[in-house]
Amino acid sequence: MSNYGRFIEPRRRGVLLAILHQSGVQGASVPVLASVAHQAGYTASREVIEADLVAMSDLGLVIVRTVGTIKLATIEQRGVDVATGQTHVPSIERADEL
Repeated sequence: MSNYGRFIEPRRRGVLLAILHQSGVQGASVPVLASVAHQAGYTASREVIEADLVAMSDLGLVIVRTVGTIKLATIEQRGVDVATGQTHVPSIERADEL
């Protein structure tokens, strides 16, 4: 991974958590997450977004499930704690605003 990739990844993941936190119990699909992250200045392919979600799922921050052909993510309580700055995870940087 490039230096830029190592720099941007924790910020992008923080933005994804912030989006999911605002989405509430409905969560968001990968295409929606990619679109909103792009609007926030974090352009990434759906594959990258899915990889971020898998990594955050492994940390117990989100739940990812497949409905038909769509991957949906919802935030876990630990993810809310990270999104709101109550808990720190080294690979995720808190997003101040979207």
